[in-house]
Amino acid sequence: MDFKTLVSKHKDQIIQARRDLHRIPEVEDQQEKTSAYVADFLTREGLEVQTGIAESGVVGLMRASDSGKTLMLRADMDALPIEEQTGLSFSSSHPGTMHACGHDAHMAMVLIAARILNKAKDKLKGTIKFVFQPAEETSSGAKPMIEAGIMENPTVDHCFGCHVWPALPEGSIGVRSGPAMAAMDRFDIKIIGKGGHGAMPHQCIDALEVGTQIVNALQRITSRQMNPLSPSVVTVGTFHSGTAFNIIPEETTLSGTTRTFDRSIWNQWEERLEKIIRGVCDSMGATYEFGFRQGAPPLINDLEMAELVRRCASDVVGAKKVVEPEQSMGGEEYREAVHLRYKNATRHEKTAILDESFGKLSVEVTNALLKISPPTIDRILSPVRFHYTKRGRSTTKPGTLLRKQIPIKTNQWNESRPGFLEADTVAHCGDSTSGMYANTIDFVDIATGWTEQRAVWGKGESGVLEQIKNIEKTLPFPILGFDCDNGGEFLNYHLLRHFTERKQPVQFTRSRAYHKDDNAHIEQKNWTHIRQWIGYDRLDNPNVVSPLNNLYTKEWRLFHNFFCPSVKLIAKERVGSKTIKRHDPPKTPYQRIMESPHIPESVKESLSKQLENLNPFLLRKTMDKKMKKIFSINSKPG
Repeated sequence: MDFKTLVSKHKDQIIQARRDLHRIPEVEDQQEKTSAYVADFLTREGLEVQTGIAESGVVGLMRASDSGKTLMLRADMDALPIEEQTGLSFSSSHPGTMHACGHDAHMAMVLIAARILNKAKDKLKGTIKFVFQPAEETSSGAKPMIEAGIMENPTVDHCFGCHVWPALPEGSIGVRSGPAMAAMDRFDIKIIGKGGHGAMPHQCIDALEVGTQIVNALQRITSRQMNPLSPSVVTVGTFHSGTAFNIIPEETTLSGTTRTFDRSIWNQWEERLEKIIRGVCDSMGATYEFGFRQGAPPLINDLEMAELVRRCASDVVGAKKVVEPEQSMGGEEYREAVHLRYKNATRHEKTAILDESFGKLSVEVTNALLKISPPTIDRILSPVRFHYTKRGRSTTKPGTLLRKQIPIKTNQWNESRPGFLEADTVAHCGDSTSGMYANTIDFVDIATGWTEQRAVWGKGESGVLEQIKNIEKTLPFPILGFDCDNGGEFLNYHLLRHFTERKQPVQFTRSRAYHKDDNAHIEQKNWTHIRQWIGYDRLDNPNVVSPLNNLYTKEWRLFHNFFCPSVKLIAKERVGSKTIKRHDPPKTPYQRIMESPHIPESVKESLSKQLENLNPFLLRKTMDKKMKKIFSINSKPG
């Protein structure tokens, strides 16, 4: 039976199950909706289902035949207490809770595995247990389920688990034999001293000072007491003390974690830590309270089963894509699981978007990425750029595309002829470039000053190209040259091809980074045509884009192009310490078009008739009304 083909046919079902579960995240062992979803799914597939195991765990049992071994496939269920900010259509419906660690994907994979294997059980031997465990993040779910008997009736011979893993290349599977993930424990310390005034330390026992000495002493456990060939970690993660600048605190609280692959070290942590805490407190006159919670032991994969998984994975993705990941000091509660790791979403991030695709990005993920603003992409990619410092950036710093494919605008253009445009985007982001907001695309013809504006949500390729095509249809002349600002790599990649891969290619150029004379025409229009009217407010409601474009394509363009004059620089020269500039008389873009010998008479006649029916005062009045409506929409939830 070709299981690989079967899985591919169930792709949409895996995605749908994952999205269903992503919408209903629940933390720790409070898996009411999640458990109900899982149990209902397994019941409909005809499996024997047990619920309420260790509060909210679920087990589905598939009996293929009486002969053969019993295998367990395990998925964790719990989410994290994080407010989701992905903006996905299937985002969390539970405020303050999100599947940011991939457990929704784990459940979806095991559920569809149950569906596929159950349909093929006549050709299989043995029994399979599909286990769904709560409270993995708090290391308090596996042990109660084991104590409740999930490893018995029938006895489990081998257990397999998996985890999405962003550190691996896309499409690869990681399998590690032996120690794979560290044991993880938690400790809490309370130091009790004697408080007093900061001016009289001799009358006090400084709990803060005792705490700092304990932090320093704990670090010496790994550096001076442990075998350097056996990795171990002691981390103090919280330290709280004091209430005022001039008061010596009476109490200090600390908490942290220990990690190791060595079981003998794991069993000694509590004694070693308390010995140091007691010694420091005794020497400084303080007392203490110490709590230690031993978590999951080291995850040590069975050598034989790991090799079996490695061979099976090679059949699925090819031997070159089966890798052995590094050991991780992170913890995994289900210690007997063979820990597969798939490349996927960043863990424990409020903006994490899991890649649901099978080898390529799904349409929804692609669209979501295109809607992210370049500054946000820049911020998200900052950890990657730390390791790849010469690979360019996603925003205004020139990368290889800008340097090698897009020429800098020089004097080759005949700027006295209409059709040579400068373009820029104005971000309506307020005082922060993070997140999503509206942008205005601004165009100006160098010869005539004719301007066009369009609004887009974010700065994605599809939205920008759609509006550029719309503008090309409304201009009273064809585009001959297009000069963009020194913008984003992603967007410029698509603009370059849009303008150059056509029957009559458009000269596509870029301005020089931070050069004051480049893009001078459009920079002026950014102020006179957008900022002076709309200001610097943050337009972060996507519902403003449509009314903005209704305004831009009607009254806005008519008012500015037919009734707003501007001057053009004719010449400038340096005289001593001064620069003397000469300009032509003020003219509207309409007037300059009418004077141009390059504009067909039919176009001029059409524009002239259009002008006869325009009233600038009515246009301005309508513009004010529409702008009030836009700001009203923006003030409401998106």
